[in-house]
Amino acid sequence: MTTNKRNVVGMPMGLAMLGAVGVMLSAPLQASGDPLRTGYVGVQYNLLDQQIATGDDAQPRSAQAVWGWQYSTLIALEARLGYGISDDEGGRDGARVTVDPQWLVGGYLKMGLSYRLPVSPYVLLGHSSVKREVTVAGGDTEEDTASDPSYGMGASIKLNERNALTVEWLQLDDDDNDLTTVNVGYLFRY
Repeated sequence: MTTNKRNVVGMPMGLAMLGAVGVMLSAPLQASGDPLRTGYVGVQYNLLDQQIATGDDAQPRSAQAVWGWQYSTLIALEARLGYGISDDEGGRDGARVTVDPQWLVGGYLKMGLSYRLPVSPYVLLGHSSVKREVTVAGGDTEEDTASDPSYGMGASIKLNERNALTVEWLQLDDDDNDLTTVNVGYLFRY
């Protein structure tokens, strides 16, 4: 009894078809003639939303520098370092709390659609740390550091081959209270 196996240049037909589909899907990206821009830098303006146990949340501001390394058009590693630029109050009238961010640092895996698209959505998974001064009305000021896993999502809006604007939402899951940031920024690819 003989078994008929279809081969394409010594490869089983299914494997050859899988390879052909992969080549077809990657062809538009390679056809653009744009080399992979592996490095990028940028700046961000951050609106932080610090949860306060009772009353209104505090919404201080910060600015961050961004450094990234693009491993493929879909995956990058990113580091961020920021500094607080304004404080804000939250809580109730009788127990106001002032939150003043000192510095922010984070490292993230960034995954999404190709950065070469006009609008490229992505997700961020990583770790963030925020050092802040917390002052309770009529009380002492103490320094507090939140350092926990972070996750978020965003979109990159391509201006040209090297420049893009970004909009993001990022969540720091702190054990005591959560910190959420909404970020707008600019990236330059090199």
